[in-house]
Amino acid sequence: MCRTGTRTGTGTRTPHS
Repeated sequence: MCRTGTRTGTGTRTPHS
């Protein structure tokens, strides 16, 4: 579940890989 500008369970933004 890696989407641009999306919050993860940790609350950090993950770049679209």
